[in-house]
Amino acid sequence: AEVKASMERFEEITKRWDSAHALKVPQALDDMMTNQRELINSMIAEKEKIIQTFQLELKAKDDQYVKDLKKQAEDIDLIIERMNAQIKNLQKAYREELTKIDQAFESERVELLDKHRNEWENLMQQRSNKEVDYLKEAEQRVEDFSSQLQHLRVQDAEEYNMVKIKLET
Repeated sequence: AEVKASMERFEEITKRWDSAHALKVPQALDDMMTNQRELINSMIAEKEKIIQTFQLELKAKDDQYVKDLKKQAEDIDLIIERMNAQIKNLQKAYREELTKIDQAFESERVELLDKHRNEWENLMQQRSNKEVDYLKEAEQRVEDFSSQLQHLRVQDAEEYNMVKIKLET
């Protein structure tokens, strides 16, 4: 609408120039020139007013844009801060979980070592007991054989003596 009104004024001023060529009286020409100057000055004033309005709007938009950029930067900083906090919390939770897993493995390892050590000690005790039993049995057999051997020696000595006595008589 504003552009249309401006174009109509411009056409009106342009048409007056055409009629100014037809004027032959200097006073009428001067009046018309003054009138034209006033119209042009008012048109320029309106344009400057429009330019000033646009510049004010542009400045307001620029200010709003800067504010929006600052707000976005603050929001991004806040998001980054929250993300870093979440990452730290996750890392802490994972460290704690890993520590618990390590402790569970260590506990299980200690249990297995104790179990196997006890099993080993029991087996070694059984072996030791069997060796002791075997040694006792071997000792007993040696004693039995020794007593049998002694008994046989005594018996043989008696038989020898009897045969010797018989032969001597």
